[in-house]
Amino acid sequence: MAPHPAVIWIWKSKCISKINFFAWLVLNDRLNTRNMLRRRRKYLEEGCNCALCQDGAEETIEHLFFSCSSSNCRWFVLGIIWNDAGNIFEKLSTAKQAFPFPFFMEVVMIGAWCIWKERNALIFNGKAPNLSTWKIDFKREVRGHLCRIKTSLHDSISSWLDAL
Repeated sequence: MAPHPAVIWIWKSKCISKINFFAWLVLNDRLNTRNMLRRRRKYLEEGCNCALCQDGAEETIEHLFFSCSSSNCRWFVLGIIWNDAGNIFEKLSTAKQAFPFPFFMEVVMIGAWCIWKERNALIFNGKAPNLSTWKIDFKREVRGHLCRIKTSLHDSISSWLDAL
């Protein structure tokens, strides 16, 4: 059985290995969200709810990256709107078709990575989420990947980043 195209997009992306592996964990529901820890019988004093949005929703991969109000603000800044219906693969396919640039998967993977880092900074360091700080971190991550991306795309990526 052939893997879904989204899995192939991960390994063909120009992201560094740790972000590729992180994205693979997300696609395979293996990331240690609070829901995953609960499923492994690791109970947290603060419960299983999402730390970012405080809406009382359980922190699953689906919630954290696709329906959390905090992460949706970040995706909106990047010009990505997730379809409410379908699984993670369908969401990626639909959003990829709507994204006007050829570097969609890199944007999604780095965006999700930065959301994950922001979530961890809140949980482990008590650092409150901040959209401006997240954008700065996202831009820094993308610029750090420019050396891995075709030179012909540098101008369009830089222009896109400057417009954020």
